[in-house]
Amino acid sequence: MLDVLPAMGTTGLQIEYGTINPTTHAFSPFGSGYSDAVIQSISADGKITLQPTYTYSATKHHEFVKIAAHIKAKPDAFEVKSFADKQTTAEFTIDVREGIAYITGYDADNKPIEGSMLYLDNDEDGTKPNYTILNAAWATNLPAGDVCLKAGWYSVENSMSVTGRNIRVEGDANFVFASGKYVDLDAGKSLMDASTSKSYKLNILPAKGATYVAYSALRKIQDFSDVNILMPKVSADLDKIGTANIAAGLFGNLENIGTLNFKSGTVTGKVDNVTTATISGTSFNTLSNIATLNFKEGTVTGMYKIGTANIDDGTFDAIASPVAPYGTFAMADITTLNFKKGTVNSNLTKIGDATISDGTFGSSTSRITMGGTTLNIKKGTVYASEIKSALIIDGGTVDVNANGTGKSAITGNVTMNDGTLTVVANDNGKQAIVGDVKVVKGTFTAQNDNYAAVNGTLTGKFQGSIDNGNNWTDITTATSSAARIKNVVPAP
Repeated sequence: MLDVLPAMGTTGLQIEYGTINPTTHAFSPFGSGYSDAVIQSISADGKITLQPTYTYSATKHHEFVKIAAHIKAKPDAFEVKSFADKQTTAEFTIDVREGIAYITGYDADNKPIEGSMLYLDNDEDGTKPNYTILNAAWATNLPAGDVCLKAGWYSVENSMSVTGRNIRVEGDANFVFASGKYVDLDAGKSLMDASTSKSYKLNILPAKGATYVAYSALRKIQDFSDVNILMPKVSADLDKIGTANIAAGLFGNLENIGTLNFKSGTVTGKVDNVTTATISGTSFNTLSNIATLNFKEGTVTGMYKIGTANIDDGTFDAIASPVAPYGTFAMADITTLNFKKGTVNSNLTKIGDATISDGTFGSSTSRITMGGTTLNIKKGTVYASEIKSALIIDGGTVDVNANGTGKSAITGNVTMNDGTLTVVANDNGKQAIVGDVKVVKGTFTAQNDNYAAVNGTLTGKFQGSIDNGNNWTDITTATSSAARIKNVVPAP
């Protein structure tokens, strides 16, 4: 505010901001492009309101800066009524404290949620830091033995290695990583909850606008009740965690976790022994022993021992090494499988009730085996060499060819409500289908030119051929020994 006579409005009046030397009280403008103040308004009694045009940054963690507004130029008609030197406002002091802006999470639109804190902000006189700076000097002066950190906030301002020791946290801890900075632990060391109750929370957060190149190799994070990792470049194992929320990173093993929310990143080891897991990312080695799995996207190399698996999308490849008693598989020992879409490139073994809404399973040159209780196919394409399961087909294309396997192609009852099913076997003594077949609608063919096509009851309208398809006749009984069977004029 300035006190002047407003005879000519603000035309020709120039005001600038600057600092006051604490010793000489001399005025120094902030600098070109930042000093000139913008005059917002002038009142009838001559009070001028200025708009801030400059942001002052602290050069240390805490400093007091004297600021003033200075009349740089004025028309002759202006009479300055205030201030001792008739030129500069009274000095005022700004308490400047270094601060950190960081990302605490993301909203429903995936926009970052920001938080901030000042270096000195924990008591009235501003002398008690509310976060601890971790830098090279801190790492150099560590006492012998494991590092023990109290509850609070820690700002990682230098990249550093904590050599030969664990980091034990003695309270809820929050680490904010400045741009490009990281903390490395030695192999075999951990960042851990030091309490008996294992009830502390750990937040690993990025500074606002920060970018990262090198991974922070924290090795193993263990024993916390809650872990939230939002910094995109963290490399670690997680073990014995209540709830883990991971925005990104490169991880080894994620084990013994109550609730896992994995938004993006890669797991090179295994995700094992988790109560509820919601996962999306790039690639995952194996997923196992998970009560409820909600898989959104990514590539998985083998998943087994899952209670309920809800698959939105993904690619599922064969596990790297066979696992007894399942052998080689993409999915095994799953009680309930709900598969919306995706690609499966290896066997489905010991699947309970499975519903396939869409997707591609196997290929014409690399067929898979499928086994379980009930397999319901709504849409998609299946190339298999063997299916051992009750089969309900509501749509899609299912091609099962057991040639050269010494087995029947399908063992289990088949119900077709729509779609296309083609079943082939060629070994003597092995029917193409062992089970009852009911066709309501769709296109059904089964053949074994060296034996009977179906061993079971036929429901629907069919024709059979005993001479490898040269002559077809209507099947009037519920069973047939024909080498080839096809449905004709199925019920609407």
